[in-house]
Formats: sequence, structure tokens, C-alpha cells
Amino acid sequence: MNCHSVQNLLDLHAEGLLSARRMKAIDAHFVSCAKCRALFTPLKASPSRKGPRSLKERLASALKSTPDADAPEKFSGLSPWPREAPVLAAAALGLALVAGLIAVWGVPSQSSDATTALVREEP
Repeated sequence: MNCHSVQNLLDLHAEGLLSARRMKAIDAHFVSCAKCRALFTPLKASPSRKGPRSLKERLASALKSTPDADAPEKFSGLSPWPREAPVLAAAALGLALVAGLIAVWGVPSQSSDATTALVREEP
């Protein structure tokens, strides 16, 4: 691995989130590259970003104590379709109609009679 690849993966390596093959490749790179090894040392020594176990337990208990029985009542007043659905359907139908008309009769010509006359005149 080159220095650029290793430096992009330093955070994941410090957190142990890489595959065993990549971890070994990065460790092998550290043997020969003092620069990457120096960048990795502070990351490895930094405290874990994971929250304390007590926080996880409090969050889990708060989620368990939240009643889910009233969840359908919260959403009973909502319609499954937004109010704009009929307007969007009408706009889509109009665009489909215009596309169909263009397909049948073709695109109108952009040339005018004046430019046609200029093209026909030859000295």
C-alpha cells in the first residue's frame, strides 16, 4: 500500500473496522514508513469514541419504556396521498398529451419564409 491509501484508512484502522487483510497490509506499511506510523500513533492512543455503557443502558431502557400503542393515533389524520397529487397527475397527463402530439405531427419547423427566400436566390 502507498502512503495516500494508508492515510485515508488510518481512522478505520485505529477503530478496528478494517478487514484482517487490510489491517495486515497497513501494519506492514508502518514497518517501512515512519511518516504514516507517526500519524497513526496519536489516533491509536486517543480514547474511544464509543459512549459509556451506562448511557447505552439508559437509552435502551428509555426506548423500551416508550409506548408504541399510541403510534397509530398520531398518524390517523394524515392522508396517504398529498394534496398536490391531483395537480401533479394533471400536469403529467398534459405533458404526455403534448409529447404524443409532437410524436404524431412532428416538431414545428424553425425556418421562416424570409430565410427560405434568401437561400433560393443565387447570383
